[in-house]
Amino acid sequence: MSSGIDLAEASLELEIIEPEDEYGCSISIELDDDLNGGRSCFGPGEEFWIRVYSPVIYDLFLTGGGIKQRQTNIYETIPNPDDPEVDEWEYVNFANWSGSASKPIAEIIINYWCFHTLGTVRWSMGYSEMSVLKPSDSTDLGYGVLRMQYKSKFDRFLIRAPQEGHDIKIVVFSTDPDQLDCKSELQVQIRESCDTQRPKEITVQAEDCETQNGVQGASAYVNNEFRGTTDASGNLYLGLLSPGTYKIRWEHPDYWPSENDGVVNDEFVVD
Repeated sequence: MSSGIDLAEASLELEIIEPEDEYGCSISIELDDDLNGGRSCFGPGEEFWIRVYSPVIYDLFLTGGGIKQRQTNIYETIPNPDDPEVDEWEYVNFANWSGSASKPIAEIIINYWCFHTLGTVRWSMGYSEMSVLKPSDSTDLGYGVLRMQYKSKFDRFLIRAPQEGHDIKIVVFSTDPDQLDCKSELQVQIRESCDTQRPKEITVQAEDCETQNGVQGASAYVNNEFRGTTDASGNLYLGLLSPGTYKIRWEHPDYWPSENDGVVNDEFVVD
């Protein structure tokens, strides 16, 4: 998606340096929306994923349930280049010579100043804060907009909710001797009623309506979003879907689009 914003200067030509001072506590914890299907409430005994962003060594404490699995040093590109719904750039507003990205920065891929160039971007790995050193003779107020693409790094934990069905608190706290007061907390709802919202793994199949054989290479669009093409058996794994009704459209160069084939099968229900 193009924003039509003019560029003042490519800051790739500027040297990205580590700041001399630390930005303080930067531990954060959140539910993993990608693997949880966007849910924030879970049933007793259900498993769910969380993410932890931290530039320092840390430990994790739960008031219920347990840790099933840990995956470390996972990188993601911000913004997600595979998501057609998001802009290709993240815009960071600077005021008083400082700004903050939406996620902790592990690596800057590319960045530009829009309209007004402030100067060299200063950042520290694992922190979202950025700054520009104000020139001693400058009367500038330090306002600017930086558009950027970068990589963030996190650890992922698979948590099993307690069988008792009570809410739990997950606390991530620094074990670094210099930052022992740094921590982050996440409250997670555990309810019997949330179990009915549990997403299910869904596989769909494209079939030839005359032979009943699977069709290879058929493109599937679920709720108008492209989800992939079928394998040799005509199957396509969609991953986890929350309960609800979904519209599906098939396209293949050798067939009419499914919405025009006269067969009423253009939606499916996840219970």
